[in-house]
Amino acid sequence: MLTTFIEKLLVFGPLGGLVGIAAAALSLSSWAIMLPIMFQFGVNVQAGLFTCFIIDFVNGSFMVYRYRRFVDSKGGVLLGVVAGAVAVAVALSFGKKFITNNDKYLKGGVGFADWLGGIVFALRAWKTRGQDSSGDEEEEEEEEVPKRALLATAGTSRQVSGRLSSLSQRPPSSFVVSAAALEEIELDIPPVRLMMELRKPMTKTHLLRLGAVFGATVVVGAICGVTGFGAGTIFMLLYILFLSSSTLEGAGTGSLIMAVLMASMMCVYGKGIHIGTVTEILAVALPCDLMGALFASFYAVKLSESKLSAIISVLLIFIGTFMTLEHTLATKMEN
Repeated sequence: MLTTFIEKLLVFGPLGGLVGIAAAALSLSSWAIMLPIMFQFGVNVQAGLFTCFIIDFVNGSFMVYRYRRFVDSKGGVLLGVVAGAVAVAVALSFGKKFITNNDKYLKGGVGFADWLGGIVFALRAWKTRGQDSSGDEEEEEEEEVPKRALLATAGTSRQVSGRLSSLSQRPPSSFVVSAAALEEIELDIPPVRLMMELRKPMTKTHLLRLGAVFGATVVVGAICGVTGFGAGTIFMLLYILFLSSSTLEGAGTGSLIMAVLMASMMCVYGKGIHIGTVTEILAVALPCDLMGALFASFYAVKLSESKLSAIISVLLIFIGTFMTLEHTLATKMEN
């Protein structure tokens, strides 16, 4: 018994930390990392999915708090409810039975989605590379960075005039990264709001963008109902690509949507689960997960858009490669 717990500590401790970092950086679900490993410890598919739902719900809720200044709360809840309703309907009709009978197929295919997301963020890092603050720039230019950011996001100079006067008296070294300055002064910055987008005049282009967001939300909900996979990464990409949000806005709102979606799935899979089966895994993974999320989220707000996108790209490609190799090797061993 002690040996088994030590094995879980050595395996799920580092995995939990990796899940926390991935959740903080790109709202990634623990499904792709934790579920295949839990199978190796004899955890059945229903208990394994329920464990992932708990971890993802905790991660989503924690990241909503950490990124609260960047979260579109109403829009996130709306999309979360839509995705959750679709997921519950699909899971109760046939999805839950399908997962139970086809658990070996859950390990495949995730890597390709991670690679696709990695490519998207790599392109975004390349596109925004000129926005990085440089330590070699003139002091006057460095001082203007947070001023322009504040004026552009807060709306009017009246809202930030008092803050700018105090900021202008600080040494130039404190203005190297605008995101850190915004976090430090604790100014509420309004992110992209889905509800405001819904009230805009419905031009053809605008209607197509909103249609893509809600259409993808329904598709993700259906996929979650069939496979149990419902990462906030997809919603993060939707906010970035179709609503022109920043990476932090997408990550924060994606985390909120993931939390709502996972709460819905917990209601479906909670019945009949013996929590003792996964208690040890949760006891080991959750603390490491939260430490990893806290560490990653602390540095995420201090990075420029280009650097943050590049890190997310590398992380996605790494996870996708790991999952593909793991699935390929496991398939060969079975044959």
